[in-house]
Amino acid sequence: MINLIFALFWLMLGIAVLIRQLVFDDPTWYLRVGDNQLSWAWLMLFLFAYNVARWWSVRISQRHRDGRPWTPARRRRVTRGTVDRAPSEPPNPEFDFTSEPRSETGPIAGSGATGAAGATAAPNKPISFGYKCAWYAVRTRDTDAVVAALGLVEAAESNWLRGAEGAYADKIFVTPPVGEWTLAVGRRLFYEGNPAESAVVSTLTKLSETFGESQYFATHRVVEAHCWALARSGKLVRGYSYVGDRGEVVWNEGQPTDAEQALGHEVLESGPNESQLMEIAGAWSVNPSELESRFPDATAPGRLGRKA
Repeated sequence: MINLIFALFWLMLGIAVLIRQLVFDDPTWYLRVGDNQLSWAWLMLFLFAYNVARWWSVRISQRHRDGRPWTPARRRRVTRGTVDRAPSEPPNPEFDFTSEPRSETGPIAGSGATGAAGATAAPNKPISFGYKCAWYAVRTRDTDAVVAALGLVEAAESNWLRGAEGAYADKIFVTPPVGEWTLAVGRRLFYEGNPAESAVVSTLTKLSETFGESQYFATHRVVEAHCWALARSGKLVRGYSYVGDRGEVVWNEGQPTDAEQALGHEVLESGPNESQLMEIAGAWSVNPSELESRFPDATAPGRLGRKA
């Protein structure tokens, strides 16, 4: 979008300079090249064409990255009328992901649960999540320890349904153990600005210092923002973030892991899609979009709380 704005700016400025030179015979706004004079308007029109080309190339690349596999789990969600919907005002990762989001109750729709305290609780079966969301994966089976480490307040027991609804609103849901891992998920965990300069790194390294290993993931298809990071024993091992709105990698720290190398150098350079981020999550720890099929027995209650 920024390239399109620049394109319009240079187009209007170039036309204004041309009109002034042709109508008023204005001798200014010329660049001397040898014995010749070149109008600055042509340079402005060149910048207009460059920004249009740049905007179009980013748009085409986003279309190529936009698709994700039509999995049975996703087909079930669409059938129940719960396909992911874009927020009316998508957050921009260049500024602040923590502004109040519109509640997306996709995992809850059609379930029979009201989502409020005292609501009718459906059986506590795992619910897949991950798209348009952010989460930490912590190598521990102690849910309460993760709650304490994140400093959550007003934390209370929650089933998956209510937890997923809260995570896509303004709360943090800490899941029961899924294999060797515990996940903390919520739109409130989206980073502000550049993830390398945000609270992500300090939180991630603190969690890894306590539990040995922790990971961070965030993805939002509307602005094509995808981020993952890995820390062990209090030290950041790997950090990567791509912002499609800018068409560039904004964070690339540490050596790519085997899972990233399997995606290919071209993907890391031109930007991954959300499905590829899920592949990285699955290779490192847990793919949250496959919770229903891979961890059907993770039926213990989780914890739902707020950031302090």
